Amino acid sequence: MAIDYDEAWRQAKAYIDAFNSHDLDAYLAQFHDDVTHGSTYVDDRTGQENSFVNGKQAHREYITWLWEQEPAWRNVLQEVFAGPHGYAFLTRLEPDGWQVVWVREIGADGLVRSQRLYRSRTPEG
Repeated sequence: MAIDYDEAWRQAKAYIDAFNSHDLDAYLAQFHDDVTHGSTYVDDRTGQENSFVNGKQAHREYITWLWEQEPAWRNVLQEVFAGPHGYAFLTRLEPDGWQVVWVREIGADGLVRSQRLYRSRTPEG
């Protein structure tokens, strides 16, 4: 589903605000029930490479675990990129300084079907 830049920014901002405040309901509100999520942080939790969290309930458990592991983490939204199937956005993770790219595919219902995170090699690039 294509969305414009302003809508992509609004959704990314709402998501990051929910992440930073640890508001679980607001955080999960943008996800479809069958969402898939992949990141190196998922790999850290599962002990496997290229692993995914599949489904909204599993993502609920994953993000609760992540917030317990890293309670001080905050994302600062830096830029958004709109595209034909969704959008991506760039954040800086505080206090560590890593840059993180979030890539989201959006379904016809406007909910996130797939989310992938990619982080910089070193803090600040």
